Amino acid sequence: MKQGIQANFPHEQLRKYGCYFFGLLKWSEIAAGKSYSSDDIISLYGTFVRQGLMEEDCFLVNPIAILNVLCGKKFTDVTKAINKPLRDTFVVFLKKPGHSHFVLSHNDEIWDSLDPSRAGAGDYTIDSYRVFI
Repeated sequence: MKQGIQANFPHEQLRKYGCYFFGLLKWSEIAAGKSYSSDDIISLYGTFVRQGLMEEDCFLVNPIAILNVLCGKKFTDVTKAINKPLRDTFVVFLKKPGHSHFVLSHNDEIWDSLDPSRAGAGDYTIDSYRVFI
């Protein structure tokens, strides 16, 4: 998936609120060598909503189970950390007044489901990190 996929995504809920989900999809592309079409992503969204792992507004009820399905790995927990993790891959939770956003960090490179050069992208500050163990 390319950076910025979310901005014009053909599914309204994913386009508006899917940043955490897109980050986990990108993680699985890196870790498991997968590649997703828009149809694949929409199908996975529907499956995870029906299974109760994700809400229709893209809130991830069980991000561990979702990442395990996507990566085939057996993560057991996700922790919220305030300090930057000493891991190669993790999710970064960003905030600015009235907005929040998730991006993926892999080997100190940031992958953003929204266009990282968009207006206001630099206004976010790091709130915390999501570390899967």
